[in-house]
Amino acid sequence: MNELVNVVAQKTGMSQEDAQKAVTAVIDFLKTKLPPPIASHLDALMP
Repeated sequence: MNELVNVVAQKTGMSQEDAQKAVTAVIDFLKTKLPPPIASHLDALMP
């Protein structure tokens, strides 16, 4: 997930902390929208 946070921070100019919050928010949102078997794989991205 650190790589994704770094990309978000770089592309948006956000701080690492804000990029981390944004990525976490998106992953949490996706987990509510995806089927449970797929959503559970997103947990592997979280440190």
